[in-house]
Formats: sequence, structure tokens, C-alpha cells
Amino acid sequence: SEEELLAAAKELRAKHWNIVKEKGITEIPSNDFSHYDNFLDAAFLFNVVPASVQNLELSDLERYFALGRGYQGEK
Repeated sequence: SEEELLAAAKELRAKHWNIVKEKGITEIPSNDFSHYDNFLDAAFLFNVVPASVQNLELSDLERYFALGRGYQGEK
């Protein structure tokens, strides 16, 4: 489910930040996590998503995957 995916993603980000902290890295990297694709992330960040995807009556995450993997009309 969407909730499970978001929870797992949150857990992974926290785990990776803790690894960085434990290793004593002081320059913390950012935006090193993606649900699917970094270019897709940028498309949503800069709002260059086609209207055909923007206008879908889906959650933000569902629209994200609809653009990345295609949308066949079923939810």
C-alpha cells in the first residue's frame, strides 16, 4: 500500500542518515533517496510534469509512478 511504501522509505532514509552519522561524516549528503528515479524526482520538483499526468485524479505518489511507469487507467 502507499502507506507501507512511505513508511519503508522513511525507515530507509533514517537508517542511511544514521550510517552517515556513525561514520563521522560531517558533510551530510542530501537528496540521495528516490522512490523510483532521480530524473522523475526532478520533474516533480520543477513542476515539468505533463498535464495528462497532473490532471489524473490520483495521489501525488500515484501520479509519480504513473509518469515513471505508465498509467493504464486503473487505480
